[in-house]
Amino acid sequence: MSSAKRFYFLDLKLAANNRHYLQITCSELQEDGSYVRHALIVFERDFREFFTGFTSLLSVMRYYARGYQNTEAILQEHRQPGGIKSMPEQARPRERMYDQGAAALSDCELLAILLGAGSPGETAIDLSARILAGHGGELEGLKACSFASLCRYKGMGLAKGCAVMAAVELAGRMSARAADR
Repeated sequence: MSSAKRFYFLDLKLAANNRHYLQITCSELQEDGSYVRHALIVFERDFREFFTGFTSLLSVMRYYARGYQNTEAILQEHRQPGGIKSMPEQARPRERMYDQGAAALSDCELLAILLGAGSPGETAIDLSARILAGHGGELEGLKACSFASLCRYKGMGLAKGCAVMAAVELAGRMSARAADR
């Protein structure tokens, strides 16, 4: 029998006790023209566990579609260091600052050190580059930025936003005091 004669249905239903349940039905066309149906019921109290498991299954399926052969291969990829830790030590901003001094770093690298970390899939350097680009590509663009405009970037929260705003304020105070002398 061809699998093209198999159909799946997902239905959210309301039971007599006013609780919801999910019914997953597989309907298979038989040679005599009749259908055989198999149903799976997931009750409302089990929705969270069902959807968590189903989401996990879809995630694993996505890896298999990309050519992974087993879960060990997937886990191995996640054990690989990513982001700045995967860079050679002499190229990392903190290590360069320690070895060569702050003047040797780009504006983007200095901002990345202030941020401390990026977010999943993005290094602090990448986030810094996005922030600088969004404020005219220059550090001076950060002088006039508001906390809200700084925190609109994915990966920027209260702690990182406060660190940047504090650094901008310190730079402004140092500049003002130098001008007073």
